[in-house]
Amino acid sequence: MLYFYRCYGYTFVMKNDIQFLGIKWANGTPKFMLANDDGLYFDNIPDILNISITKTKKCSGYYDLEKREYKSCPNKVDMTESDFAQCKQCRDANGFGLCLGCNGGICRADNKHGLAFCNQPHIVYLALFPNDKFKVGTATEYRSLTRMYEQGAICSVFFAKAPNGRIARQIEQAASELDISKNMNSSYKMKNLIFDSDLQNIQQQLMQKLNKVRYRLSEFSEYFIEPEYNVFSEIYNKIYNNLTEKQTADLFGESKITIKPYDVLTDVSEITGNLKSVMGELLLTEKNGTIKVINAKPLIGFVINMSN
Repeated sequence: MLYFYRCYGYTFVMKNDIQFLGIKWANGTPKFMLANDDGLYFDNIPDILNISITKTKKCSGYYDLEKREYKSCPNKVDMTESDFAQCKQCRDANGFGLCLGCNGGICRADNKHGLAFCNQPHIVYLALFPNDKFKVGTATEYRSLTRMYEQGAICSVFFAKAPNGRIARQIEQAASELDISKNMNSSYKMKNLIFDSDLQNIQQQLMQKLNKVRYRLSEFSEYFIEPEYNVFSEIYNKIYNNLTEKQTADLFGESKITIKPYDVLTDVSEITGNLKSVMGELLLTEKNGTIKVINAKPLIGFVINMSN
């Protein structure tokens, strides 16, 4: 429900009792996905955030793998007392549940939508996060770049293309056995936002790692492609400029870059302040000189009130 009111010549819009469904990326731009009585919609993320989160949580619906679109929960199931964001019906409708954790071995999928999704071309990628943390993963070809934005992967490279998800998972599994992580949790990302070198050097580091991976995974060489590097410098520069400061030159004439202190928040009842950057599902905000990094993922399904 929308409410309009004026104060000191400004018009404010209150959006009450809307459901937060996460941050979604389209063509490199993040948007809020929300829901009201009329259904799902996407909204620009305001430059000034003023959001209060209620204690009410409803099923977040599901992603239709066949139609490639988000669907509302048909029964609007109350999930307030649940640790999950989806009801069982919507989890089953998605059809991807049994594919989570797949390593390319015996297929456990029993949903035609999940199987159809798996039988599409898949990309295998290698990403580098701050403090020398490498991650390997897979994505369907049609949304491979979107997946990098969702992951908050500032530097990544697509290095293999498989005819289906099963072979892509086999490549991923083999790469993970080279001491490369298949998972990168939000906690690590929130605490490690700044690289210790410039992005050009980070890309070189990623390239060197990829060469070693391709050499060790020669049995999959038929699926290797010309490396496609992705560097999201615009996103990173906003984070870097807001979280770092240059200290006075030392006795040798060299300046030192230090990371400003910031709050890491995963459980919030409100989100307020100036929006500084968005990375994956993380919001970087500033209010009264305090910088906060907020994980929006745990808020999925909750009913919120928002004004701008």
